[in-house]
Amino acid sequence: MAKLRSCARFFDWHPWFYLFLVPAVGMRLWAEERRVGTIELLLDDADHGLASDRREVSCIMAVSRLALGLTFPVIITVNYLGSPDNGVILCGYLGSWLMAGAYLAVSCITSAMTRTQVVSFIVSVVLCLFPHSRGISARN
Repeated sequence: MAKLRSCARFFDWHPWFYLFLVPAVGMRLWAEERRVGTIELLLDDADHGLASDRREVSCIMAVSRLALGLTFPVIITVNYLGSPDNGVILCGYLGSWLMAGAYLAVSCITSAMTRTQVVSFIVSVVLCLFPHSRGISARN
């Protein structure tokens, strides 16, 4: 019964959710700038380029935080059904958000290396899938 009152199964699906959400949102960070030709403007003015990049990354992290925040009713339901350890649930949410940040870093790298958004998305998913699949085999 204790396993039913925990969020372990809920957090098992988060890597799969972020595996497609974050690369889909982050695939156009640099690839679109390079394709349109505005990357030269961003690279010429270093201060403005860094500020623009910070804004884009913080917006994508806000989208992932919003997606994670929309799952808040799960915490209410689990607390209504039993008395779980809320510290573990909070750490699960923090770890999930940090994982989204790591996936975003991979997506930024692949977006900077490729010209098209689709190639950036596919390469990002493959690169994020490799460590994720290694973690699944280590758990089982």
